[in-house]
Amino acid sequence: MIDILLYRLFRLRRTLVLGIFPSLTTVLAIGLYSGETYSHLIALAVLIPVAHVVVYPNNWTETLAVSLILSVCLGLATFIPPHLDTGPLLIRAFGLSFLWIVLFFILIVSLGHLESAGPTSDKPVRTSAWSGLPPDVLRKTLTLYPGRKDDNVTCGEADAEGRFPVTIRQVFTPPTYSIDLTPEMEEIGMSQDGVIESHGHAVIHSTGPDHHEVFHFDAETDEVSVSRYSFHDLEEKGTRVVLEEAGIALSIGNHFGMWLSDFLTDYLTHGIDAAEARRPRANRAFAHRQLVVDIANVIIPCLAWMGAYD
Repeated sequence: MIDILLYRLFRLRRTLVLGIFPSLTTVLAIGLYSGETYSHLIALAVLIPVAHVVVYPNNWTETLAVSLILSVCLGLATFIPPHLDTGPLLIRAFGLSFLWIVLFFILIVSLGHLESAGPTSDKPVRTSAWSGLPPDVLRKTLTLYPGRKDDNVTCGEADAEGRFPVTIRQVFTPPTYSIDLTPEMEEIGMSQDGVIESHGHAVIHSTGPDHHEVFHFDAETDEVSVSRYSFHDLEEKGTRVVLEEAGIALSIGNHFGMWLSDFLTDYLTHGIDAAEARRPRANRAFAHRQLVVDIANVIIPCLAWMGAYD
């Protein structure tokens, strides 16, 4: 568990800075203006965004929403007299908590559009990682090829033209209450059991002892992407793996989110961990959790229970 925690803190270091900056700056600025220290509020300004990043590592817009609303609530908390009785203090704490939840649901919808904001670009992306395994072992776990089958990827057999079907799965945490899947949800392959499947086919463009390059055709978006793995044999020191992706048209918001979460390196780490048969630590190895879903899992059943007695 400690290795996963340390991995998330390092891999999501940019997201942590984004999450801590607004709330911490707000408390420090108010403290500088008023001459107070607010050490307990400073601790909350740091710990709450860090906790959100660790528990919900795959959603930078939600982390930003948590931090911005936390800035508002902590700013208001500085106006609470320090020596209040328990009753008035609890009333104010409840009021701030209620305000936080209302603002959170409003802001999460608005900030959700950040991921698709800005013009699109198919700028290539690149990352690298090290493994103690030889290149031929890593190739079997990392690359797309006919007949591959594991928990995340299933590849069929190649036809006469070298094309083979590819199914890629991503797990997320579904709500505990029943939902009706919209056509948009079904279009991206979402199911009630918390799995998103994307389908397409691939063609091996070039392969050799030190590289493997594949063209992938996405059936849902009609996009064509190129993935190239390069394997640099370091002999007794293992292998340095370089992953290059090109051809995927992403918005500026998507590129920014991928940079914040170090997405491509996390993707490569997940594959290397699987090849080394070690316990998963990459963020994409775990179900995609969202705070908004966890809150809804509490609120909606309560509302349904209350409605049953109307």
